[in-house]
Amino acid sequence: MKVYKSISNRYKLAELDKKYYLIDIDGNFFAWFFPTLVWLFPLKATEVNKKTFDSLIKNEKQHKGMIPLIAIGIIGGRILYESLKNVFEGIEESYSIVSRISYFLLTILALVFVRYMISFINKKMFVRKVLISEFSLSICVEKKTVQNYYIKQSVIRLIMLYLIGLVCTVITIVYSYMSIVVFIIGFFIVTFMNRNCMFPYGSSFYKKDKVL
Repeated sequence: MKVYKSISNRYKLAELDKKYYLIDIDGNFFAWFFPTLVWLFPLKATEVNKKTFDSLIKNEKQHKGMIPLIAIGIIGGRILYESLKNVFEGIEESYSIVSRISYFLLTILALVFVRYMISFINKKMFVRKVLISEFSLSICVEKKTVQNYYIKQSVIRLIMLYLIGLVCTVITIVYSYMSIVVFIIGFFIVTFMNRNCMFPYGSSFYKKDKVL
């Protein structure tokens, strides 16, 4: 299977058995939290014609549009940090470890909800733009064809991500609640990482007519 970038980071274009597909990389909830293994999950897809396929392929010129978004993200992050600084400092000074854990868990739930809403809005906007109503197929990898090297590297990277997350969690709860800002940024980096993770080249894929 050949995979191409589309005009939306959420979706990939694929050519499989002389047919063309649009794959929803965000379609599997578990892939958000195991981003390095995203291609090992069944992924929702829909078949498209060659004209639609060609119109959705991302060209290199479109990368320039990312620069303003990065700048906005940096500025927005700074404003958010200053806005929440007093709140986090108050929690750090006034609340016990148990209370911090409770606030931390509530923060995680809020982040998952925000991640879901971003994914939901992305899909609605894209589907409306390309006039695709549903993703009724699944694209699955033949597990036996995945190279051991790919699995090893994917697992190592996933473990490293979660170890970093664990360190941030301990620092936030035990030492400095202000570190939750780092955790929030890391959360979104990890849960959006599935959109750009390494593809298992050389592996075989197949189509299933029913979404898993």
